[in-house]
Amino acid sequence: MLSGAKSDDDDLSPSNPSAYLSADRMRAVLSSIRSNGGALIGASIVAVFALTSIVVFVTGILHIQITPYNPLKQDVGPPLAAPSLAHIMGTDQLGRDVFSRIVTATPNDFSVSLVVIGFSLIIGMIIGSYAAFNGGLLDEALMRVTDIFFAIPALVLAMAIGIALGPGITNMTIALMIIWWPPYARLARGEALKIAHQNYIEAARLSGSGRSKIIVGHALPNISLTLIVYASLDVGTVILVYAGLSYLGLAVRPPLPDWGEMVSAYQDFMLSSPWLPFFPGLIIALGVIGFSMLGDGLRDILEAF
Repeated sequence: MLSGAKSDDDDLSPSNPSAYLSADRMRAVLSSIRSNGGALIGASIVAVFALTSIVVFVTGILHIQITPYNPLKQDVGPPLAAPSLAHIMGTDQLGRDVFSRIVTATPNDFSVSLVVIGFSLIIGMIIGSYAAFNGGLLDEALMRVTDIFFAIPALVLAMAIGIALGPGITNMTIALMIIWWPPYARLARGEALKIAHQNYIEAARLSGSGRSKIIVGHALPNISLTLIVYASLDVGTVILVYAGLSYLGLAVRPPLPDWGEMVSAYQDFMLSSPWLPFFPGLIIALGVIGFSMLGDGLRDILEAF
């Protein structure tokens, strides 16, 4: 099992590094990704998105333009020009280069998804582990709080928070972080309960280790792989939800480019210039597919360990 809750308790002893998210195990996972076709394709797509995001972010800080055209400048080409060598994804109704706008918007969706998932992963692991190892009133209170979040549709709650905070990428990131952690807390609690009475946990208790030390030193390393696999599958969902909120005008404001906002702005040209909504929609789909394939591959690989 991914969490380390094996039937053989000796295999989960602190002296067995394979039970933990060790450097050796990570190297073995990376090696397995190279031999797993789906995981390799997914990792390649994710790597392209990550590299593009980093390059765009750094060059933006240095005020260096790497795109063929200024993404905000109008009339760099004929309005509604079809894809060509000069404009490989065409131009929009204002004569702006679509490819330049899509590339410039890459850090938005990528960084928001990673920040939301990273925050949810950390908070969920901490809350779930403490709930499982403390039990009683604390466990009940924390789980009832997560139930409240589960009772409200995530997209509706994100929209409500986004409207309350106001449009903007920072506010949308905060809204998604507020609603995204409960599944991680639930999953972490379930995984922590599986190992709460293993021999090495009992040995740590008998040796005088406090609850926090046991959680940080033993529980979190053993449940982390399961949570990471779930997170890798979940990144694509965040990209899709963020794109939907952007489509509704709750994220980046025009004229700044954003994939979801571009789909919304270009949908009126679906029949006359179908490439306009097609290309940003395609990029959103590629991002979701890339992370999904990577997550599926990681799940298959780690189940074999």
